[in-house]
Amino acid sequence: MCVRFAHSAHPDATFERTLWIVAPAAKPARPIRIAVTGVAQSLRAQLTALTGVSVEDWKPGGRYDGIVAQGHKVDEIARRQIGEQTGLEAQPKKGEKPKLVLGEIDGAVLDAVKSGTPLLAFVPEDGLADGVARQLSALGLFSYEGQVGDLRAPWMGNWNYLRAHPLFDGIPADMATGVLHQVEGQASNGLIVDGEGVEVIAGYSRDHDRRNGAATLIARHAGMRVAVHRMPDMVAPLQRRFLENAVRWLAVGARA
Repeated sequence: MCVRFAHSAHPDATFERTLWIVAPAAKPARPIRIAVTGVAQSLRAQLTALTGVSVEDWKPGGRYDGIVAQGHKVDEIARRQIGEQTGLEAQPKKGEKPKLVLGEIDGAVLDAVKSGTPLLAFVPEDGLADGVARQLSALGLFSYEGQVGDLRAPWMGNWNYLRAHPLFDGIPADMATGVLHQVEGQASNGLIVDGEGVEVIAGYSRDHDRRNGAATLIARHAGMRVAVHRMPDMVAPLQRRFLENAVRWLAVGARA
């Protein structure tokens, strides 16, 4: 939608701005049952707010349309919940570097993935992404050679870029992220992956670096179907639409 303002007494004094209108995804044809494991309370809340989606803790033997995992351990979820509720994050002591906590998905969950339950690995941080990517690589879904690295010279450029895909339906795509997406630069990164059945649908690069990594990818192998989302949250309306798209993607062709 284009909005135009003009001064009646000064026709040359005009202002135009194009606004992106984010419509909700169509209501699912049937209820979608999603299991979550090792996810922060904030992500659980976002998923629970989706229309036509039921969210529950993953249990062995359960039948789900898909699983959403981040790789958090129980104590890490509790620690993060304090920060989410108070707005105060635990800071490292003087002279102490922040600890990189690697993501780890429970082995029984990975067994369910190997049996055909689709997985969304939602890993918007270096530690989560590195740990989970190594686990998925061990399943044969892709080869993994680390991450591109965080932004350099932010005044010169740091990029996430999207291409048109059902996961980005209703979201500005075939372009670099910008003011419409409002993706945080400092927290961005990309996974250096390769392999048959790998589809990169969002990329990441940085200033003075020829490498491009996957900010969002889909991998299929031996009956497994996995989406890995490394990109930090977009602005709230777009992030909600992405999650709506993602749970529908999980539910398409789910077998267990």
